[in-house]
Amino acid sequence: MTPLFIGVDGGLSGAIAALDGETLRLYDIPSKIRRVNRKDKSEVDQDLLLALLACEIVGVPDVRVLIEAGVGDRRQSSAASYNYGFTNGTVWMAVRSLTSNAERIYPTVWKRHFLLIGKDKSASRRKADRLFPGRHLFDLEGDHNKAEAALIAVYAKQVKEKP
Repeated sequence: MTPLFIGVDGGLSGAIAALDGETLRLYDIPSKIRRVNRKDKSEVDQDLLLALLACEIVGVPDVRVLIEAGVGDRRQSSAASYNYGFTNGTVWMAVRSLTSNAERIYPTVWKRHFLLIGKDKSASRRKADRLFPGRHLFDLEGDHNKAEAALIAVYAKQVKEKP
């Protein structure tokens, strides 16, 4: 059976990429709207997230999951930082409930591998486009999260295959 590599670019606007062989499946982090104090708030849909990950992971003996570790951004509000951390923690627990073969990876590690340090989000889209040519998966500006999840999955595959 082909190994499965999953890359996760965290946060509510993040994405999940599942790579087995040459097949790449992309998902947005599932979210839902909840009404709090007469305001609509987005939050991760925990049930849908777990179901999505279970469909990918359960029954696959050789799986490796890399989840991008969040790094602080002093320009973010404390509420935004909390929401980002909560979403990443939810993703982490969903993955860990399905497999023990999961790791956090800092952005500088996988970005250095692809020579993307100091580059903007569109550079990630262009790199992912070159790795998956002709598929038009990352054409929109908002596809940078999917592109980064795909690059994390490719990184997991390339690093595992090194002797």
